[in-house]
Amino acid sequence: MNLGIIDTHAHLNDARFKEDWAEMRQRAKDQGVVATILPNVDVDTLPEVQKYVSSEPKWCFGMLGLHPCSVEENWQEQLNAIWQHSNQVNWVAIGEIGLDLYWDKTSLSRQQDALDWQLIKAAEMDLPVCLHTRNAHAETVASLQRLRPPAGGVFHCFTGNYSEAVQVFDLDMYIGIGGVVTYKQTELREVLAKVGLNRVVLETDSPYLPPVPHRGKRNEPSWLTEVVHTIAQACRCHPQRVIETTFQNALTVYPKLQN
Repeated sequence: MNLGIIDTHAHLNDARFKEDWAEMRQRAKDQGVVATILPNVDVDTLPEVQKYVSSEPKWCFGMLGLHPCSVEENWQEQLNAIWQHSNQVNWVAIGEIGLDLYWDKTSLSRQQDALDWQLIKAAEMDLPVCLHTRNAHAETVASLQRLRPPAGGVFHCFTGNYSEAVQVFDLDMYIGIGGVVTYKQTELREVLAKVGLNRVVLETDSPYLPPVPHRGKRNEPSWLTEVVHTIAQACRCHPQRVIETTFQNALTVYPKLQN
């Protein structure tokens, strides 16, 4: 894989990309995006993720997992159905998994059960994990301290403070930084100024969380250049250093990108 920007988290299988998928892909390539990783959300999203991973094998890579907001009372049946596809694609990670206490605090117990099950699977498959931790940083850290994935992983869409970043690094994991770093109401720039680039990967979470000046629009991988420049300003370095360091970090945490 040639040096460039790696979007480590992009829902490019979303219906909002169907009409101009090829154009979106070309815009991304024109801006130096050399690879994207598509997380899975539930049973229904699997076919589209697999389709793009199969049709664009050198640009789209896939994760296998059940999103915490998709964890229902029959979560075990959901996971069994998803894992029937575990050998159909060369998955690079288990994700998007984790805990979400923003939408529904009452489902925490089953979210934790589903997360534990997937952390065990990640260890068995020797794959890193991609973690969703909305309003649930402490709970997610506690789960990882019990069942630490040996292959590591990424705290996706990290928006925490300095001490929370240190907790992530103490778990030998990385933080995913996207459009939020460009927002006025965030302390991410100050956090990055302290922690540096050694544990940072880039992501968009497309079609969500577009960076300034594109807020209110559908996000896409080509706009990671805005994120790169903001991170460079925060870390007082050249944008090329951001690209080079995050590129190597992505290959380290997701080694199957090189297969």
